[in-house]
Amino acid sequence: MRVVRVARDGRLWIREPGVTLDGLRTWTVVTSAGVPEALAAIPARFDPQEISPGSVMGRWLGQDDVNFVRTYALAAAGTSAQFMARVREAIMRLASAQEIYYAGHATSSASADSLSWDKPEDIGVDIVTADARGWAGVFAHPGLDRLCGLGYGAAVPPGWPNGSIVCGPAAATKPQED
Repeated sequence: MRVVRVARDGRLWIREPGVTLDGLRTWTVVTSAGVPEALAAIPARFDPQEISPGSVMGRWLGQDDVNFVRTYALAAAGTSAQFMARVREAIMRLASAQEIYYAGHATSSASADSLSWDKPEDIGVDIVTADARGWAGVFAHPGLDRLCGLGYGAAVPPGWPNGSIVCGPAAATKPQED
């Protein structure tokens, strides 16, 4: 079931179905013009009631179904556009590092840690497949229910477009508890 809350500044917070494996629920923040501008991941047991520009206050469902009032500060740099720009930059850096590795080893690296590159600390990186024919990797952020990936060469998994960055929702979510 979708739930919508209206922030003080007129933005809509739309609760997405499902809960991530680490107990977070994603809310899509939409401007008053109807444009999605950010994703907010907050604990699933928290129900926002009052949303201000710098914080969100609401009801926390504790043990034994006891209600508590909690307030969370909102991070200013949490827009999905900013996150996506950072992910795309990281993917391109990984692609360059793979090219350099391939030049010296005649194969792609199966480990992002074995490459010489500036790996982002807050974005998870996993190389799905890598060999002399190509490689494919995925990028994820724990605060967003989204994965991005890039596949290059003949080792690209079926359904992935070769050489294009593709993003979509992460598949690892729990069924909705409502």
